Formats: sequence, structure tokens, C-alpha cells
Amino acid sequence: MTSIAAHRADTTSAHNSSIERVLRHMTNHLDEPMNLDHLSKVAFISKFHFIRVFEETTGVSPHVFLVALRMQAAKQLLLTTDLSVTDICLQIGYSSLGTFCRIFSALVGVSPQSLREKSKNYTTENMYSDALRFLRRQRACSTSFIAGRIDGSRSPGAIFVGAFAEALPRGKPLSGTIVIGPGAFRIDRPQRPQFHLLCLSLPFSMSPFGPLASEIESVRVARVKLVRPNEGSTVPTLVLRPVRITDPPLIVALPMLLA
Repeated sequence: MTSIAAHRADTTSAHNSSIERVLRHMTNHLDEPMNLDHLSKVAFISKFHFIRVFEETTGVSPHVFLVALRMQAAKQLLLTTDLSVTDICLQIGYSSLGTFCRIFSALVGVSPQSLREKSKNYTTENMYSDALRFLRRQRACSTSFIAGRIDGSRSPGAIFVGAFAEALPRGKPLSGTIVIGPGAFRIDRPQRPQFHLLCLSLPFSMSPFGPLASEIESVRVARVKLVRPNEGSTVPTLVLRPVRITDPPLIVALPMLLA
């Protein structure tokens, strides 16, 4: 007889396969309208069950993930092509340039025009110089802090640690720091009952906008949701791993936010 644990494992695996199928469909049809009825049919799951399974798998709603995928595609086009902002807006499924620019700025942290212009002369040396300046001016953590340790980095580089209100990192973090290589970290505890902690490791050999363009395979991440952590508490060791298809896209413009 099949055990309950084995049955649950099979169900979880089937759900993961369904959500991954939906995410590939989203990625390949960004310029097309998509609603929950359509996406649930792609997943072969009922609409209301689909929403719950999607959020359990990715940490965000289908709508939020789709918007993030579109902004990720927009960043890639801004950094790797000469297409106008208007053409990019239309290519990823937006009919209103104003709406596109507003959403892009809110999620990425800078406007489309600013990202393109500043990226032209922004080097790896610039990024690490900004990182050092950031650390020098970062005030000492208050008595309300959280601490932890990061492990699992495969190559030397900078690890960005940020606390965000949601599973999808957007705009400036609530608090954060930078560490060079695996090791201990400590950041101010956000004044929220719960928040998401994201660690992003970039090897020294990576260009500043590698995660925004096409070098995502070299990036390592760690994520955890913290609920009512005590002041001065230590979180479990965060182990860096490759980015998964079910991870919300890394759309925050870290080099720009450092500067």
C-alpha cells in the first residue's frame, strides 16, 4: 500500500511540474494576454486550486510573477538591444508606456531610461567601489537586529543580503548589507511582523548587470521568510543554491541601488 508520505510527495512533484509548465508558458508568451482561466488550463488544475498551488510553489501570485517576468525581459532588452523604450514596452505586452515605466521603476528601483544610460559606463570596478563606500557609510546596526551565516558560495565574490516586504524583491530593501564571500552577516531588523530575506551571490568575474541580462546561471541565491523574529535573533544558516525556474525573477537593479 502506498504510504501517505509517498502520496504527498507524488502530489507535490505533480504540482511542481504543473507550475513549471505554466512558468515556461508565461516566459514564451510575454506579449500575449493571460488570465487565471487560461493559466489554470495550462497547469491542468482548477482555477481556485491553481492560485493556491502557484503561491505555495513560488511565494507570489501568478499575476505578480507574470509582471516580474515581463520586467525581467524588459531589462534584458534594454541592456542588450537598441530598441526604444516604447518598442520594448509593446514587445512585452504593455500598450501604455506610462504604465510600463511606472511598474518598471517601482520593481527595478530605477527608470528604464536610467538603467540603460547608467549601464553604458558602469564597470565591475565601479560596482565594488560603490559596495565599499556603501559599507563605510552604513551605520552600525541598532540593538534591533537579526544575524546569521551564509554558506554554499562556489566562487569568490560579493554577497548582497537584503530584507524585503514580499517574496518578490522590489525596489530598495528594507535593510541590508554586503559581505565578501561566505560568512556571518548582521542587518537591522525591519519593523514589520514578517519579511523575506534574500541573499544574492555575484562572483567577482561577473559583470555588474550579469543577473539582469543573461548570466543568471552563475548567480547563487538563498531565500527565507521570517515571521516575528526576535530582536537580536540568529536565523538558520542560509545555503546558497542555483536559481530555480520557480524563484521570482531577480529584477532589482543592485548596482544602481548601491550607487
